[in-house]
Amino acid sequence: KPSLLLTFDDGLKNNLFAVDLMDKLNIKGLFFVVPAFFMESASNQENYYKTNIRKIINPAIDSTSDDFTAMNSAELNHHIQN
Repeated sequence: KPSLLLTFDDGLKNNLFAVDLMDKLNIKGLFFVVPAFFMESASNQENYYKTNIRKIINPAIDSTSDDFTAMNSAELNHHIQN
């Protein structure tokens, strides 16, 4: 039986769009979270992301705050349990 593993890096808030779709289709995936990014204050997450995770940004792809901020603990905990 063919298998596919979906993985998502960095724990970005924009990953929640994929989670919603995956939930509807009953698909599981792995989300890799950068602890220092997750623990950074919300007001400094975009700077942390651009400095430590992705230094070159394509504004055609990454343009909203969800593209530069981490999921919060409530979002992570909700989706871990589902």
